[in-house]
Amino acid sequence: MKYKHFKIYIPRIIFRIGFFFCVFVMAIPLIVMLVQHSWNTIMFVCFLLFVIPFVIGSVWAKNYQIQVDGERITVRRGNGTCFDFETKEIQKVTRKITHTKNGINEKFEIHANHHRVSVEPIMVGYEQMAKYIREDLSAEIIVTEEITLSKPGA
Repeated sequence: MKYKHFKIYIPRIIFRIGFFFCVFVMAIPLIVMLVQHSWNTIMFVCFLLFVIPFVIGSVWAKNYQIQVDGERITVRRGNGTCFDFETKEIQKVTRKITHTKNGINEKFEIHANHHRVSVEPIMVGYEQMAKYIREDLSAEIIVTEEITLSKPGA
């Protein structure tokens, strides 16, 4: 096997969109409160509670990364925890093909050492990882699942 080194990560634009969405949504109650010259704590807290999941999700997306370095795969999850494994420790790779009315979506789930790693087509480096899985891993551990979400002609 030829030495390979590459990274797979969620596009940074997703973090930026989430961040600017949060800033925009939080600016609305602040502007309203400044214009009305009254501080409405309940409205501000409600907006804050609405925004917190988006902040957590965008930070999670920014931190998630998979790095392939030869035979070693290192995963950094969104919460910052890391784990790694060798390609020989992979028990199964599930190739999920979903047929929808908008087209076909393919993703990979790698199962190794009680960990599951998902590689989605939206991720930067997905094509390299798909090629790596197809060419460098044993065909016996790759399982294909096909799912149809819509009936043809519907």
